[in-house]
Amino acid sequence: FGMESYDLLSRNCNNFSHDAALEGLRLGRGVPQWILEVPQKFLSSPMGMMIRPILEQMQITNTAPTNIGSGRNGVGGHLGMDG
Repeated sequence: FGMESYDLLSRNCNNFSHDAALEGLRLGRGVPQWILEVPQKFLSSPMGMMIRPILEQMQITNTAPTNIGSGRNGVGGHLGMDG
Protein backbone atom coordinates (compact mmCIF):
# COMPACT_ATOMS: atom_id res chain seq x y z
CA PHE A 1 0.00 0.00 0.00
CA GLY A 2 2.61 2.49 -1.08
CA MET A 3 2.07 5.69 -3.04
CA GLU A 4 2.74 3.92 -6.33
CA SER A 5 -0.03 1.35 -5.78
CA TYR A 6 -2.67 3.70 -4.32
CA ASP A 7 -5.78 4.15 -6.43
CA LEU A 8 -8.63 6.36 -5.28
CA LEU A 9 -11.21 4.10 -6.88
CA SER A 10 -9.89 0.56 -6.38
CA ARG A 11 -7.06 0.47 -3.82
CA ASN A 12 -7.71 3.16 -1.24
CA CYS A 13 -7.81 3.72 2.51
CA ASN A 14 -10.85 1.48 2.87
CA ASN A 15 -8.99 -1.42 1.24
CA PHE A 16 -5.95 -0.74 3.42
CA SER A 17 -8.10 -0.74 6.57
CA HIS A 18 -9.78 -3.97 5.49
CA ASP A 19 -6.45 -5.74 4.88
CA ALA A 20 -4.95 -4.34 8.08
CA ALA A 21 -7.90 -5.60 10.13
CA LEU A 22 -7.84 -9.09 8.64
CA GLU A 23 -4.16 -9.72 8.02
CA GLY A 24 -2.31 -7.32 10.28
CA LEU A 25 -4.51 -7.33 13.37
CA ARG A 26 -6.02 -10.76 12.64
CA LEU A 27 -9.51 -9.59 13.51
CA GLY A 28 -12.48 -11.71 12.57
CA ARG A 29 -13.99 -9.01 10.38
CA GLY A 30 -12.70 -6.27 8.14
CA VAL A 31 -14.41 -3.25 6.65
CA PRO A 32 -18.05 -4.00 5.74
CA GLN A 33 -18.45 -5.12 2.14
CA TRP A 34 -20.91 -2.34 1.35
CA ILE A 35 -18.20 0.23 2.09
CA LEU A 36 -15.69 -1.57 -0.14
CA GLU A 37 -18.29 -1.55 -2.94
CA VAL A 38 -19.05 2.19 -2.80
CA PRO A 39 -16.52 3.27 -5.45
CA GLN A 40 -17.72 0.69 -8.00
CA LYS A 41 -21.38 1.51 -7.33
CA PHE A 42 -20.63 5.19 -7.82
CA LEU A 43 -18.66 4.55 -11.01
CA SER A 44 -21.51 2.51 -12.49
CA SER A 45 -23.92 5.43 -12.07
CA PRO A 46 -24.38 8.04 -14.83
CA MET A 47 -22.67 10.69 -12.67
CA GLY A 48 -19.81 8.33 -11.86
CA MET A 49 -19.25 7.53 -15.53
CA MET A 50 -19.11 11.24 -16.27
CA ILE A 51 -16.71 12.07 -13.43
CA ARG A 52 -14.41 9.03 -13.71
CA PRO A 53 -12.01 10.63 -16.24
CA ILE A 54 -11.62 13.65 -13.96
CA LEU A 55 -10.90 11.45 -10.94
CA GLU A 56 -8.38 9.40 -12.91
CA GLN A 57 -6.58 12.60 -13.95
CA MET A 58 -6.26 13.52 -10.27
CA GLN A 59 -4.56 10.25 -9.31
CA ILE A 60 -1.13 10.43 -7.74
CA THR A 61 1.33 8.67 -10.01
CA ASN A 62 4.93 7.62 -9.67
CA THR A 63 5.79 10.36 -12.19
CA ALA A 64 4.88 13.12 -9.74
CA PRO A 65 7.78 15.30 -8.51
CA THR A 66 9.55 13.72 -5.57
CA ASN A 67 11.75 16.65 -4.62
CA ILE A 68 9.02 18.83 -3.15
CA GLY A 69 10.45 20.88 -0.34
CA SER A 70 14.06 20.56 -1.46
CA GLY A 71 14.54 24.30 -1.90
CA ARG A 72 15.75 26.77 0.70
CA ASN A 73 13.49 26.75 3.77
CA GLY A 74 11.79 23.64 2.34
CA VAL A 75 9.88 25.65 -0.27
CA GLY A 76 9.60 25.15 -3.99
CA GLY A 77 12.72 23.25 -5.01
CA HIS A 78 11.08 21.77 -8.09
CA LEU A 79 9.49 25.05 -9.15
CA GLY A 80 12.73 26.95 -9.55
CA MET A 81 12.04 29.21 -6.57
CA ASP A 82 15.32 28.51 -4.80
CA GLY A 83 16.29 32.16 -5.07
